[in-house]
Amino acid sequence: MVESLTPDAVRAQVGVKSGDVRTKKDHRVLDVLSVAVPMAGIAAAFAIDDALQAKGVGQVLRATIYLGCFGAAAYATAEIDRKRGSLDRAVTPGR
Repeated sequence: MVESLTPDAVRAQVGVKSGDVRTKKDHRVLDVLSVAVPMAGIAAAFAIDDALQAKGVGQVLRATIYLGCFGAAAYATAEIDRKRGSLDRAVTPGR
């Protein structure tokens, strides 16, 4: 099934009505998440690394988990940016 990329379809997909007052709030939430998610990923990576180091876990395993935390944060940030782009297209007049 092919999804339509018309502005009305994107509005429906992201739950935004044309001229909806929630759009500014949605943008603020996405702006906060785009900063908070990477910071949380980095904090989790450091916390997990410290805990594993205290347990004596090997450096290779710690590095793998460390990179996994960064990868998850990067993926989540990309999804947030994709959602923000959908929202921008949905509320931009003339598109």
